Amino acid sequence: MKLEGISNDLFLCIWDHLTKTDVIYSFSNLNARIDCMLFKFCGLYKELDLRYCSLSIFRHFSHEIIMKDGWRLNLTTLKIGNPYRCPQMTILADEVTKFFMKNSFIRKDNQNNNSLTLLRMMKSLKKKNVESLFPQLNTLIVFQNITMDENCRDIFLYGIACGSSLRTLKWRTCSYQTHHSKSFFDWLFQCSISLQKYHFENTLGESGFELSYHHTLINNYQFHQSLLDLRINILNLSTVFVLLHYLPKLQWLDVHISDRIEAKNDLDEHLLTTMNYPIELHTVKLRSLDVRGRGCYVLENLLLKFLQSLEYLSISMYHRCENEPELNYNGYSLSVLCRKLIHLRSFHFAIEIQMFEKADEVIVHNFTKTFTTPFWLNGPFGCKRVCVDFEHMSGRIQMFSLPYTFSDKNLIHSTNLMNIEFNTDLEENPRSENLSQKLATLWFGMHRLFLLFDKDQTLPSLFIPTLHCPSSQGKTLILSQRRGTMPENLVNHTQLTHFNALEFFYSIDTNSNNNLQELVSWLQILPNVICLEICLTEFKYWLTNYTNNPHLCSFFQRLQRLHIDCSSLINRQMNEEVYHLFLSYIIDKDRFPQLKCLRLRCCKDVGSSWENIDQWIGFILTHTDQHRLTCVRFDFIEKENETTEMNICNQIMSIVQPSSIIVVHQFVYTSNQYDLTRHFQIEKNRSFIKVINKVSMSSITIEPRTPAVFVKPILYGNTAKHFGTKRDSDGHTHKWTLYVRSFYQEDLSTYISRVQFRLHETYTNNIRVVTHAPFEIEESGWGEFETQITLYFVDPNEKPVIFYHHLKLFSAEPDVVTGKEALVNEFYDELVFHEPSEQLARLLICSKANPSPADEKEYALQKSETLAKIKSARQRVRNEIQELTERFRITQENIKRIRQRSVDQICAPGTFMGLPNEAIDRRVKIVAVLVEGYFLAGRSMSFLPVGASLFASNIGSGHFIGLAGSGASNGIGVAGFELNASYVLIILGWVFLPVYIKADVYTMPEFLKKRFGGDRIRFYQTVLALILSIFTKISVDLYSGAIFLNQALGWNMYVSVIALVALAALFTIGGGLSAVIWTDFIQTIIMVIAAFILMIISYIRVGGLQS
Repeated sequence: MKLEGISNDLFLCIWDHLTKTDVIYSFSNLNARIDCMLFKFCGLYKELDLRYCSLSIFRHFSHEIIMKDGWRLNLTTLKIGNPYRCPQMTILADEVTKFFMKNSFIRKDNQNNNSLTLLRMMKSLKKKNVESLFPQLNTLIVFQNITMDENCRDIFLYGIACGSSLRTLKWRTCSYQTHHSKSFFDWLFQCSISLQKYHFENTLGESGFELSYHHTLINNYQFHQSLLDLRINILNLSTVFVLLHYLPKLQWLDVHISDRIEAKNDLDEHLLTTMNYPIELHTVKLRSLDVRGRGCYVLENLLLKFLQSLEYLSISMYHRCENEPELNYNGYSLSVLCRKLIHLRSFHFAIEIQMFEKADEVIVHNFTKTFTTPFWLNGPFGCKRVCVDFEHMSGRIQMFSLPYTFSDKNLIHSTNLMNIEFNTDLEENPRSENLSQKLATLWFGMHRLFLLFDKDQTLPSLFIPTLHCPSSQGKTLILSQRRGTMPENLVNHTQLTHFNALEFFYSIDTNSNNNLQELVSWLQILPNVICLEICLTEFKYWLTNYTNNPHLCSFFQRLQRLHIDCSSLINRQMNEEVYHLFLSYIIDKDRFPQLKCLRLRCCKDVGSSWENIDQWIGFILTHTDQHRLTCVRFDFIEKENETTEMNICNQIMSIVQPSSIIVVHQFVYTSNQYDLTRHFQIEKNRSFIKVINKVSMSSITIEPRTPAVFVKPILYGNTAKHFGTKRDSDGHTHKWTLYVRSFYQEDLSTYISRVQFRLHETYTNNIRVVTHAPFEIEESGWGEFETQITLYFVDPNEKPVIFYHHLKLFSAEPDVVTGKEALVNEFYDELVFHEPSEQLARLLICSKANPSPADEKEYALQKSETLAKIKSARQRVRNEIQELTERFRITQENIKRIRQRSVDQICAPGTFMGLPNEAIDRRVKIVAVLVEGYFLAGRSMSFLPVGASLFASNIGSGHFIGLAGSGASNGIGVAGFELNASYVLIILGWVFLPVYIKADVYTMPEFLKKRFGGDRIRFYQTVLALILSIFTKISVDLYSGAIFLNQALGWNMYVSVIALVALAALFTIGGGLSAVIWTDFIQTIIMVIAAFILMIISYIRVGGLQS
């Protein structure tokens, strides 16, 4: 079946079994129909998730998304990095560096000085002198699995994540990266102008990131006006206050504080009173806090800063009060805190209280009883279920709200779990058979469960069933060296299917005789475990004593990931002892048929214990046909033997299929700097292993290798020349040439087998194939159309490349129009070959040619001009989009606010009682439309009637009678008041009106309330304005109008006043603002015409202007 004959539905069925990245990699650029489907269903050119793709695919896309404008200019979502694969960040950073150095920073006098070029590039990126690499990037997710240097950090922050379109950044760092804190915060408050969601985390248990107020002042931090969602791990409480001060729009805060929270801290109380706090913060999550003594008051004071806005609160904490047990949290103290937060709608907590006396059932019962008040059983949160238990192994009272929502916190339990109490059923027997059902919401929310047992303890028969939770999956079970003895026949009745990872926290006692029985019992009730983390000492004990145990062998058959703690290897001799035993057992696809990932943790370099790491790697490589490993990782924790200042380093080894190349990078942490100290490269070449050990990067020479990526610049386009007149035979006006050429004038036929040109259907034989150079066709025609150019390569396994080119014939240049010169319409592109076959690689190397300096200069000039035009046009479009978006947002908010305000004013209580919801919604919408039409004239008035209404509202009978009379008696000087008012009105419209529009207010009392708060000043200004208007404006206008009617028609003064008031009330109340505006518009016309007539008559009566 041909590709064109496969239906769209069949393609979609195939793609359902692949990741989007694999689909795009495999099916893109085949034809226009498939590309259109990829764009619609897989996010072609828009979304890319590279976290779990292979190394070859990642290298391909890391080049494509940067060098291809289709990706670079349209990419909106990018996700990279994961804990099990190669360091993707460094590969992408290298590609970004090449792009910037190639396009923006290379000078002829500095082409060979890469260090200076890189330094200049970093400075330009930080100063934002370089346009964002991905201008449309909206979401960036990074998992950093190895340490990074300053250059890599700055490339990501200022080269990739600096675009104005970026809305979401999630960055998970590896260990020991807090020295980058200031750089990340500098980027946040100086470059991320549109960021709305920022997640910045490191490993729990390590020190968090720190930001001082002094640093913000020195670096001139500005308030971040767009950030709404912040999730971060920080060092201390003062960093929280600083972040809150600079994030006025924050709505969601999720924070972990690594330092202890105590009553005595480094917070400046005076400074805290001057800081600002976000007024719209409605959600706060505090994770894994360590609170000591009266530090709980400091925490509560922080929460009370948001008592007017906080709606959702979640707290996970450990509280230790040695001499003041009355400070311990319980149901009473938590209810007091919740009542202070008057808008709180949801509250979740996981609190551990350190006890300094042995807790019995009475103490646990008393804690549980504090949660049986009406506040918890029938309060603002409904019926809030709380479970309380005492863990005698750790000496802690544990209180959890249900359902449990703290997935990142380890749950610690022992057999005391059988004595757990719930606030909703104190009278029931906690040991009943329904206990597992009651605990289901606890197990469903947790991620890691740590079980602690006494030495040689027999587990109760009901303990294991209480852990059962079949509705959840993907949990981790952690066991200590004391694993308990299970009752007989328990394995046949209970299976803990929701655990898929098993960790042994401490090594077992090798002198105990119960190890095998305990181990086998646990392995039998954990049928879904595929990941094991274990100490090397215990694993060696398994290999030595239990090799043929059927239960252990069955467990190894389903194991996919194996993490081994190697901290017990402290010298070379111990390493040699386990070397052959360990590897010969692991490197066996019959014993471990599904093992894909092997990680050796906590490897120590003390005593040169890992000097023979190349033997480990060599053994794995020479036995590749005997295992299925795809990832091997070495994590080192110290390097004392070589340099005493080194504290931490990571070694990563990745086996990449199918090239069988292993690269080990070793990064050493020393004085907040990371240096590449050793680089092993092991290459499998047929039947032997070649090891290159580089201790000094400058002291060794490596033989050149064939590059994995080839780039061939090409030109494609057309030339066209006018005949001068239309040809009589066929009406054609131009002769044109469509072509594909090498940018460096090399022979394309070396690696291109044929080029197919698809022309317009009106041409005879519209598909033309050229099989030799030059790859071009000549024709004549009278109109422009789109052509398709397809390149086929000598290697049939290489995918064809398709270009679409608009054949251009016409131009506004005079010489081109008359036919004196030919029109040239060509474009530059690059053919990129990733890891081509050996045959194609040799052809690509042979086809190299030296570029012409003149051609390069001309192309560089054209490129700079084109990029400048594109940049200018793009900026204009962005500005227009931002302006229209902001106007649309303001309009929508105004409509919503006015509708709600009008509905609240008009709809009296009980208006819609008894009506169904749909009818209520329909009537509310009708009322909102009517209210908007009545008070705002439907927002449909143009500037002319509005301006006329303002004029008529200001000019009245007081001017025609009172001001005219004053002018007659005192002279023209009385007009100065009105003439000066014109300047004041211009200032009002130019200076103050934008403030009122931005504040979204319509009246001065409304503005005063927003500016100063409260209702008293608004009420005072309203009353004052009414009094002044009545006694200084309305009364004067009514009196002068009555005088006119009295003089003109002879009416009584009081009758005239009543008639004027009645007439104004009639059309105002009856017609609303629309009637007022149109009445004012007519009155304006009448008053202007009458004023001119009156002026002319007056001048005639007094004898002219001279008199």
